[in-house]
Amino acid sequence: MIGIKYQHSGAGAPRRNNTMLYCSIASGSKGNCHFILGEHTAILVDAGTTAKNIAQRLAEIGVDLCHITAILLTHEHIDHISALEVLLKRTDACIYCNQATMEAVLRRFPKADRSRFTLFCTGGSFYINELSITAFATPHDAAESVGYSISCGLCRVCIATDIGHMTAQLLSCLEGAQLVCLESNHDEQMLAQGPYPFTLKRRIMGSRGHLSNRDCAQVLKHLADKGLCQAVLCHLSQQNNTAQLAFDTVKEVLACAGADIPVEVALQDSRSRLYSIVPVRVFGQCDGSEKERTASEGRMRPQKIRAVKQF
Repeated sequence: MIGIKYQHSGAGAPRRNNTMLYCSIASGSKGNCHFILGEHTAILVDAGTTAKNIAQRLAEIGVDLCHITAILLTHEHIDHISALEVLLKRTDACIYCNQATMEAVLRRFPKADRSRFTLFCTGGSFYINELSITAFATPHDAAESVGYSISCGLCRVCIATDIGHMTAQLLSCLEGAQLVCLESNHDEQMLAQGPYPFTLKRRIMGSRGHLSNRDCAQVLKHLADKGLCQAVLCHLSQQNNTAQLAFDTVKEVLACAGADIPVEVALQDSRSRLYSIVPVRVFGQCDGSEKERTASEGRMRPQKIRAVKQF
């Protein structure tokens, strides 16, 4: 069992029964990595910053790098896999990805051990111990880019970055998750007026590029009615965005829609808060019977009860 050091006041650490922990280790145009812990299983999604950064930021939340069971890859771009070779040497973690991504990764890292890879089919589901994982397609200019829906019992986290445009199928995959990490890559005006060449601007704004602040905000507005309890804005461009601008754009749209959803911007050079995703108690609307549900389960929504705690 991995020891987690909770830094908060109150009556001790929260119970680990039927919970998940989430932390962004690094997020931005220079590197991306997410940490998730189920009951007993610790995984990373992507490994796009240095192994040193990953180890140090995991240590800040009480996790040793050697306890990582698996590394899930979204795609083969270097800002998502740069530490992979080092982590293969320093951990016993299995690498999970689809066939096309594995082949692209091995072309970049030809010395990587093919036997360490476990393959899945995009659109399918699989288990890593108690974690139930679904890999869904994302429209991006990579071999076969995916995002992930990761569940432990009644708790669910979704990670969706590198999205050229939001599709109905992708949106349905995000619905019902309590915590969603969603790309908020660029401000459209900053990108248009910035120094990038036209071809690169066209790629970023294209259907297989990246999601803008405005588009991210519209997605979160939709998810606010589907049980969302916490939004984490990810993969911000260093050149074409700022954390404040992304935050303000999203919060303005949510406020206009009357959606009081907490928002954090994940940063490149530091980890996010450590979030605990837990089931919540709500009461049946008709007969008053008490039922335990997650906030993601829809019709009976908790009143001022958060299914996501921050530490």
